Amino acid sequence: MYDLLSLSAAQKHLEFTYKVDDRIPRTLLCDALRLNQILINLVGNAIKFTEKGSVRFFVELLEVNNDLYTLKFRVIDTGIGIESEKQKSIFERFNQVNNEINRKYEGTGLGLSISKNLIELLGGNLIMNSELGQGSEFTFNLQLKAIQDSEIDQELNKINISNSPIKLRILLVEDNQLNQKLAKNVLNNFGFEVVIADNGLIGLEILKSQVFDLILMDIQMPELDGYQTTRIIRNELKLSIPIIAMTAHSILGEKEKCLDAGMNDFISKPFNQKELHDKISTLAEINSSNSTENKTIVTNNMNINLTYLQELSNGNKSFEAEMISLFLHQVPKEMLTLQRAFDDLEYTRIAETAHKLKSSMDIFNRSDLSLSLQAIIDESKFGHITSEMVLTLDSILSKLSDFYPMLDGILKTRYEAEK
Repeated sequence: MYDLLSLSAAQKHLEFTYKVDDRIPRTLLCDALRLNQILINLVGNAIKFTEKGSVRFFVELLEVNNDLYTLKFRVIDTGIGIESEKQKSIFERFNQVNNEINRKYEGTGLGLSISKNLIELLGGNLIMNSELGQGSEFTFNLQLKAIQDSEIDQELNKINISNSPIKLRILLVEDNQLNQKLAKNVLNNFGFEVVIADNGLIGLEILKSQVFDLILMDIQMPELDGYQTTRIIRNELKLSIPIIAMTAHSILGEKEKCLDAGMNDFISKPFNQKELHDKISTLAEINSSNSTENKTIVTNNMNINLTYLQELSNGNKSFEAEMISLFLHQVPKEMLTLQRAFDDLEYTRIAETAHKLKSSMDIFNRSDLSLSLQAIIDESKFGHITSEMVLTLDSILSKLSDFYPMLDGILKTRYEAEK
């Protein structure tokens, strides 16, 4: 957070400092993405509304109860401040204290509204103390659990995928060739036989002549989508074969919609390998305890498909490492730009930044993120920000917070180890 925002503070010649209580353990269990978003919003606002003086950030240890640590987060600025009678409304979305401030700073209060809601989701409460012309202080407390390094290692190493002695036949109905290749590789590693259908119509024809143990069904496809295909399988072909829906849109109500269409379960893309294996095992009634061979999956490498990058590199490992490093360096900055564009209601900048980010996601085969960014681009053309856009932005941030350490792990283990 400090590295991302220090440039903004330096451009305004502000004193920008932070201090973290040295009694706080090195590792704590928390929703890292949302905490990072909260801090960026609060500190970013402090810098934005401070013309001279300082912005300071503190994390203090208040209390320790067994392995639970209560921390107090404080953001203090010497900015414009807010008069007391207008402080209650400052946390309302799209609301600022007056039109003059709105014109001068081109802000909306969206960042404060999001921060307040996220803090409450984490079990805290955002409190503001402010005096007009003197500055503001925002504080919130969070109770977090301390985690030992050994516990982290256990979590990273405990995911084992079994090669079942039962050779399941799975029909993969998926129109995206990249997703086909990724899913087929994973399923083959499970020890399963895979037949691919490029769309629902082809899948139906295959089912008329072949027998399968389970179907993995993409939702969005040309010709027939996953819902239509499933209804035909159930109502016309009269097959009770288990069907697992696969979709990049893990929105509220999507699972229920899949079940209503006749599917048995639902998994989001990019899928978690262990989750996929568990769902297949449950539906196909595989007794995983009878497995004779185990394959350890390195968690850091999950959900990462470097096929396109490797094809572009033509075997040049240095080029691949450079591209991954550039992604890790550039994308967090561009995501911050996108967040600030949301906050400032700059629709052109939203579309431009989302388009730039979309190109980066495509290089790493993150079609789920690419689709989400395209949705933001499309909506921004109407000159408004909807609640769905804000939820989509939050989902992108959440997925990237998982993706960054995975890429960093690959960079260190696969590329730096070869030097």
